Amino acid sequence: MVWRRRYGDCKDKTLLLVSILRRLGIDASPALIATDRGRAITDFVPSAAVFDHVIVRARIGNEVLWVDPTMAQQGGDPRKGDLSSFGYGLVIAPGVAALEEVKRPRQTDDGVVVAERFLPSADGKEVRFTVETTYTGAWADYQRRRLKDESRDELGRRFSEYYGKRYGEVELIDTPLVEDDPTRNVLRVREQYRLKSALQSEGGGIRALDVYAEAVGLASSLPDTTSRKSPLSFALPGRYRHEVTVELPDRWRATFDPVKGQHDGDAFGFTRDVQVRERDVRVVYQFDVT
Repeated sequence: MVWRRRYGDCKDKTLLLVSILRRLGIDASPALIATDRGRAITDFVPSAAVFDHVIVRARIGNEVLWVDPTMAQQGGDPRKGDLSSFGYGLVIAPGVAALEEVKRPRQTDDGVVVAERFLPSADGKEVRFTVETTYTGAWADYQRRRLKDESRDELGRRFSEYYGKRYGEVELIDTPLVEDDPTRNVLRVREQYRLKSALQSEGGGIRALDVYAEAVGLASSLPDTTSRKSPLSFALPGRYRHEVTVELPDRWRATFDPVKGQHDGDAFGFTRDVQVRERDVRVVYQFDVT
C-alpha cells in the first residue's frame, strides 16, 4: 500500500525498506531512535516513550549500515551516510535487549567548497563576479531537497538579492546553472554577476573589496548562548573550503603582504592562506571538522 500510494510516515517507509532488503537477502531490521536526545538517551530509564522515530539498521557482511528512508533526495553510496547524530538506536529484532550505537561511517564525503572570482574593470567601476559552489555528501542531499522545486529564474532572483545586500547593485549575467550527480552525490551551482559598486574607495587611489568565507561560516556559527555545561555540537563533520581570487587589471597591485595562519583543536583544523601574485590575489580558508 505504501508503494502504491507513494506516501507514508517513518514507520511505513522503514517497514517497506526492511521488506525489500530482506527479499534481497540482506539482514535488515527497524531501529527506534530518539532524534532530539541523541547520545543522552543512555541516561533515561527504559521506556518506549523515549523514542520518536524509526530507521533501518542493515548488515552486509561485517559492515553495519544505518539508513533513514524518510530522507528524500538522497544520493551516493549508502555506506557513507552519516546518522551518528542519532547517538543510539534500539534494534527491533529477536534477542536484542540493549541499545546499539549509531556509529559514524569510516569514510564520508560531506563538505562544501566555494570558489569565488572577482574580475574588476580597469577603471574599477564594475566587477565581474563568478561563483562555483560544490556540495558533497549530506550537503548535496540537503541542497538537492532545497532546489528541487525552485526554477533557475527563482534561484537567480534569490541569489541576486543575497549578493545585493553584500555588494550593492547587482546585475545577473545568466541564471544559475545546477549540475547534479546523484550517483557520486555531488551537486554544483555556477553563478555569474556584474557588481556595480563592490569596490570602495579608501583615498589615494586605493580601492577595497570585502570578501566573506561563507563556506567556513556554515560550520563555525556560534550558538545563541555560549554558556553551557555539556559538550558543544557545532557542525556536521566534513571539509569546508572557501577560495577567493581577485584578478588585478594592468597597473593594479596589492597593498598588503602574503600571510598564512593555522589553528588546530581536538575537533577541527583551520587554515588561512593569503597569496599575493603578479596578476591576482588569492585567499583560501579551509575548516576541517572531525
